[in-house]
Amino acid sequence: MGPLVVLLLLFLYVQCKVIPVNDANWYFTEWNWHVESSAFAEAVNPGAYFKIKVENAGNVQLLLDFKGVQYPTRNLVTLQWTVDEGVVQEATLPISGSPLQLFSGPKRAHSIHLWMNSRNSYQSWIPWEFVRITGLQVDDDASLSAPTLRPNRLIHYGDSISEGWNIKGNPTDGDSRIKADSACDTWMWHTSASLDAEISLIAWAGQGYTKGGNGGTPLLWTKNGDSHNNAWAWINSRYKREFTKCPQIVTNNHGTNDMSNSTFVPASVTGWLGDFQKACPNTRVIMIPPLGGALFNEISKGVAVYKQSVTASLASNVQVLTLNSLAKKGFWVGNGWATPDGVHPNIQKNAQLAAIVSGAISSLKW
Repeated sequence: MGPLVVLLLLFLYVQCKVIPVNDANWYFTEWNWHVESSAFAEAVNPGAYFKIKVENAGNVQLLLDFKGVQYPTRNLVTLQWTVDEGVVQEATLPISGSPLQLFSGPKRAHSIHLWMNSRNSYQSWIPWEFVRITGLQVDDDASLSAPTLRPNRLIHYGDSISEGWNIKGNPTDGDSRIKADSACDTWMWHTSASLDAEISLIAWAGQGYTKGGNGGTPLLWTKNGDSHNNAWAWINSRYKREFTKCPQIVTNNHGTNDMSNSTFVPASVTGWLGDFQKACPNTRVIMIPPLGGALFNEISKGVAVYKQSVTASLASNVQVLTLNSLAKKGFWVGNGWATPDGVHPNIQKNAQLAAIVSGAISSLKW
């Protein structure tokens, strides 16, 4: 065996360590991901992310599993990530393949923040649009240490406006949606930063209290609790969302897609509040009516009915957010300064909404 072959084998050897997804120092947003022991971590929502700090790392690769992907030669989702808060990098799945190179460079400690940024919205509930991570391939002497995390936890339920639809403009065809959408530019992504919270963003385009959304996603809540009718409590059709621990805050911005079914909204609001508070009685619940100004009365009615039926302690943890008149400026006017289509805010409007919503939440009295 020649010296070059020996060197090559040694090089491959030091690159072969795999850190499993259930490593205690691998942070996944708690209510976005299903972590199946050491086997894999799976998410379907744009905005789902992880944070890690890798010690002694000169090479970091993400191991991905694409089993069940119906169209392996198409761009179905985008991943974005930063290393040491540097420039944002991007890859499209599944065609980028596995392993996915996240970093190669100076061998030292590196912090990596990676998120799912968009999906093409073909099929997400019985999913073949998903991110399934099976491990992290690193230098042989590398390891994970605790990443720097914000102190608070936040769940946000929403629709396409929260998912980041058309935030960069209208898509030109079905496969270009992943370039038009961006979860990391949304108003709630920015709001979570102002609240010093790690956010589990759970938003499905087209979804509401009374109807399912795009990509086969079900409506937010029904009484029966099964996986095909309760997106609030299920990650996808396979995995139930775990509430063994609860966030400090949950925000709910549904309603825009319920305007044609508005008479059913109060009962759905009341029902969802009851089930959520059974799971997380100490979480502060902030109902954020549609940003365009619709259904404030219907949502407020559902909240009022609910608060009359529960203890004062539970009722005190629920509020309806009132936004100033500037929040709805630019909606419902077609292609304008705030939105490319009259409904979905662009990057500029999302930044404005984040400032408005953050201020309103901070002013709430509990």
